[in-house]
Amino acid sequence: MAVEIIPVWKRVGPELQAEITRYWIDNGAMKDQARATERAAEVVCVAREGGRIVGLTTAYPRIVPMLRQPMYYLRMHVAMPARNQ
Repeated sequence: MAVEIIPVWKRVGPELQAEITRYWIDNGAMKDQARATERAAEVVCVAREGGRIVGLTTAYPRIVPMLRQPMYYLRMHVAMPARNQ
């Protein structure tokens, strides 16, 4: 099956938030459910295969001391079974 990448930046509702939280906990990316739920608001894109989440990216703003400019830090996680494809 093909992987579909869906932009969700600033559009994560309660249902998707719960699905993202389950994804992180089930895949060992995060252990703290409260923190995973909070971080779901930072999700930029969701990768789905067969309707289920197999990966996602998050971004959060931060001032880089060396540049003294606000930048976005990007994080990515891909579920182990979906890697190497």
